[in-house]
Amino acid sequence: KEFGFKSMLGRFDGQSMNKNERIEYDVCDDAYIAGLYVDGLSGKTALYLIEDEEEGPLGAAVWGGDKPCLLADMDKSELTDIVNKLLASEKTDVIMFDIKEKLHLLDVSYNGHIWDAHVMAYLLNPVKDSYTAVDIAGDYLGRQIAEYKELFGKNSIYKSFAEERERYIDYVMEELRVLKDSYDVLVNNLKETGMYELYTDIEMPLIFVLYGLEKEGIG
Repeated sequence: KEFGFKSMLGRFDGQSMNKNERIEYDVCDDAYIAGLYVDGLSGKTALYLIEDEEEGPLGAAVWGGDKPCLLADMDKSELTDIVNKLLASEKTDVIMFDIKEKLHLLDVSYNGHIWDAHVMAYLLNPVKDSYTAVDIAGDYLGRQIAEYKELFGKNSIYKSFAEERERYIDYVMEELRVLKDSYDVLVNNLKETGMYELYTDIEMPLIFVLYGLEKEGIG
């Protein structure tokens, strides 16, 4: 389908350690069109929710087809509605980073189609002290990518998003690619190590149960 998205070519500058090909992506700032786009997704989809600690959700990067798409510059409630719709869909398996830290923004229940790369990597190697995109790229994809602080120092996400939009989105798209490419690798590793059912039947449902209790003031 043609949604009339603007197209951007991601460009990393010399500060990046990434050696991968540049990522071309579409941009959508219209909630209605973004909703149609999400409705049309099926299969495996990577999701990166862009959030600033003080300003809240700023956008979302989604990769569910041949090319990723940036959803941005729309009302925050419209943005979260679109993300909720994606996560609630049973047509697509959505992989993202550390959903536990994003649940306060969302209104979604666990449906067996939400995958968390952070939790998956933890189960596969619980003695590590971090499970970031940089870690997962190196450990499971043999890929080296730049950390946020290497590119933007101590800048807030909002500052980077507002003042260095193109460069910041290049960074987001690289992390999004890690999500997309690591999905099968992480799932296969969980199955090979006998951790798959632990992940699907206990770890992921528990995240949602505990958040629900916390939200109700229990625990």
